[in-house]
Order: sequence, then structure tokens, then C-alpha cells
Amino acid sequence: MSPLLKTPQELVSEMIMGWPSVRVPISMQDIVDFAQHFGENLSPDFDTSVFALLLPSREDYKLSEPLISEGDTITKFLVTLGADVWLAVVVKIDGYWRIQAFTFRCPRCFGQGYYYSGSELCPECGGTGWGATGDLEFRPGKRGRIQALAGTQEVVKD
Repeated sequence: MSPLLKTPQELVSEMIMGWPSVRVPISMQDIVDFAQHFGENLSPDFDTSVFALLLPSREDYKLSEPLISEGDTITKFLVTLGADVWLAVVVKIDGYWRIQAFTFRCPRCFGQGYYYSGSELCPECGGTGWGATGDLEFRPGKRGRIQALAGTQEVVKD
């Protein structure tokens, strides 16, 4: 099967099984090589720095059924790796599925998006429930990823 004709589930599974950072010390060359090799399966705004995060229990991962399927353009999955929960956002671009985001559940609000009183946005993830504050910077390419994490239906390209 052509790499670009894979289903969203196949793309996420392939990414997890090929993940370059499964042991310490992390090899930066492995990260760069994987990002280049797997790049055709990633959206242009995918943050490849996530590949530097350690993913030690990838053999025992569980992929949820699609949580959200917005038409035929966006699908989101929860990925359980040991005790960790990650979010995978897969979008259809020019007729092909591409992974737009893969990020961890916020360690401060545990995916709720709110902090303490329930009325103020979590300062760690900025209210998305996923990733960390650095993921919310509005650098070129980030706006679409942030909207995908926050649940906005429209994919915005910078």
C-alpha cells in the first residue's frame, strides 16, 4: 500500500512503532532520520520536535476508536502508552491522510483544560488539555495545530 493511501489508524500505528526516542540517551540523528523518512505522512505544520520525547512503552500501546471524525477531513484518537495518554490528530490534505499533531495529556490539568477553580484556563497547556505552553506559540504553522487540538473544526493554514 502506498504510504499516502493509509488510513488514519495505520498512520498513527506506524508512527508509534517507528518512534525514534525509546531509550536514553536519545539520538538526535535518529530523530532527524525518522522525521525525514516519515515526513510524507505528516502535515506541513506537524511539530517534529515531539519525536525527541521519550516513548518507552510503544509495544503495548492502545489506539482508541476515532473520538471525533469531523466530516471526512479530521480524525482524533487517544493513544494509551503504559500510564501515559496522548492525542493524535489526523487531517486529510489534498485527498491524503496526514498526522497533524501528536501530543501528551497535560500533566497539570490532566486533559481538563482548567486549573484549580475550574474557571481559569490551565497555564501549562493554555486550556487545550494537551501539550505544554510552548505548543501554543503562534509561530508559522502553529495556528492550525492549536485549533486542531482545541477542537475547532476548520483547519487553518498559516
